[in-house]
Amino acid sequence: MPPGRLAGASYSGIAWKERSRAGARPLDFSDWGVWLVPYQVLYRAWRPNSWRQVVGQKSVVRILENALLENKVSHAYLFSGPRGTGKTTVARLLAKAVNCKNRQGAEPCNSCDSCSAIQNGTSVDVVEIDAASNRGIDEIRGITESTRYLPVTGAYKVYIVDEVHMLTQEAFNALLKTLEEPPAHVIFILATTAPHRIPVTITSRCQRMDFHKLSVGEICERLGEIASSEGIDIEPEARDALARAAEGSLRDAISLLDLCSAYGRGKVTRHDVEDVLGTSPLEFMEKLVRSLAAGDARETLRALREMSDAGKDFFQLAQEVGNFAKDLILLKSGGDLSELTRPSDESRRMRELASTISRNFLFALMDAAARAVSEMRGASDPKLVLELTLLGLARPSQQTEVEMFRGDPGFKGAPLDKSDKPYTSQEQRVEDPGSTALVGFSGVEVRGESPEPSQEDRTDKGPVTVQPVNVSLAGPEEILNRVKSVWDDLLNVLQKRRLVKARAYLLPGKPVGLRDGNVVVLKFPATYTTHLEQVMVPGTRKSIETELSKLAGLELRIVAVPDEPEASGSGGSDESVAKPNEEDNPLVLRASELLETAARKKSGPPGTHVDSRPARRDTGKRTG
Repeated sequence: MPPGRLAGASYSGIAWKERSRAGARPLDFSDWGVWLVPYQVLYRAWRPNSWRQVVGQKSVVRILENALLENKVSHAYLFSGPRGTGKTTVARLLAKAVNCKNRQGAEPCNSCDSCSAIQNGTSVDVVEIDAASNRGIDEIRGITESTRYLPVTGAYKVYIVDEVHMLTQEAFNALLKTLEEPPAHVIFILATTAPHRIPVTITSRCQRMDFHKLSVGEICERLGEIASSEGIDIEPEARDALARAAEGSLRDAISLLDLCSAYGRGKVTRHDVEDVLGTSPLEFMEKLVRSLAAGDARETLRALREMSDAGKDFFQLAQEVGNFAKDLILLKSGGDLSELTRPSDESRRMRELASTISRNFLFALMDAAARAVSEMRGASDPKLVLELTLLGLARPSQQTEVEMFRGDPGFKGAPLDKSDKPYTSQEQRVEDPGSTALVGFSGVEVRGESPEPSQEDRTDKGPVTVQPVNVSLAGPEEILNRVKSVWDDLLNVLQKRRLVKARAYLLPGKPVGLRDGNVVVLKFPATYTTHLEQVMVPGTRKSIETELSKLAGLELRIVAVPDEPEASGSGGSDESVAKPNEEDNPLVLRASELLETAARKKSGPPGTHVDSRPARRDTGKRTG
């Protein structure tokens, strides 16, 4: 029986019935006092009573032991760390050690009146305060007033303030002066799980000690000791599962052991742990990962619906999916099966699964699970969040599933099909269920009929599905009409591709003519000179030309000119567009000509006509 276990705490009504059936004497009234002693939960019964029993936290224990041996105990300590890692336990041990009358080195005797009182929580010299419920300035003033009185039985009055970060700013201010210069018989021990919320003026007056999460091995070892002493029959796989579920908190692990022991009436199996914790079985995780890797949205939704019907917490499920993907990445990277702390048969099955899935996909799955966990916080429908996040893996927005697996030697899926060839800047694929047509910018090859794209195709696929223009039959007017018909689509595509600046500069311009067979003339109003100049910048111009060429099915170039009244004649001829008007501002005309010439030298194709007429002299007439 561990120290602190109350006598008769394991008695129950079942034991009393068994005594009666065995013919033992009936329990008299004096036995009821023992029989009615309440059961003490395991994490309280197995709270360490000596420094040797503290699991982990070796650096903290060593510092405090040396401070006790050398009589250099500080007046204030700050214990920070996750829950269930021993902060309050170590604080009580320190309180017992400084007040123990029969201390042996740094270890308290646990038998004197002071140790017994502290162990049972009845010592008047050790005051434990929950700052979460006593966070005001009045409570702290009461503490500072009581520090003036000497201890009753021990040498020190120890104040243990748990969750100290919950104190108000006024309470911190009231504690500040006393914490800095307390009486010689007072020791403050502040414990918190959020040290960043404590004012710097408080932390600078304390010796801070950080408690870290316990490893799975340390928790497993401690659970084995407790189960052996308590007579609990626990499977190694169940013990490992409890240690993993505790996430570094020994108190949580012992509480789960107590819960599972009650569930199995003294016997704990791996299936009992899964039932109590609600963890997803391996079969479900395998089915979910395989369906996601195959891009099977129906099977993915079916698996998630099964978990929903079983009452699964989807926040916990998202965490399990992320941990499962992390373990698969470890195995795919050459990790040992023992590193997973999972049952051997389960680890082998996971290794087989990891060998058939791409590493890139596993990274994407782990990232998706992490995003789902983040987005679920505060979401009204966590199930929908997880479904949307996981289904996004079945059809990535920028690349296909096959492209995600490409180049990974561990991928065992289907080989790359010809239809998975990505689109290039020199070739477009026209999707037609009856035939295949490749539209080249330098020419057109058409086999069969290519239907006009629907509105859905334009919205979802952008410029991929277009109707090609046959250059041999199309003249300048037909090509110009084609450009005008796709002009609104060009603006939408620039918006979708986040070419916002190019779209904004292009808005005032309108296609009005054609030069040299493939140069589209864009006319800008005279007040939009800046837009004209920015459109002709090589980078912006190239982006516009690329998207326009895809939409029109031809290799097209653009040139921007200022607005001018058209001369008599055909509106689509070169002469009517290129000929200047004598009434125009000569400075604007000259600027556009110079800008056009410079831009053509940098990015214009060979053979492009450049208007090199000399600049006109200013006649002195001012306009605008």
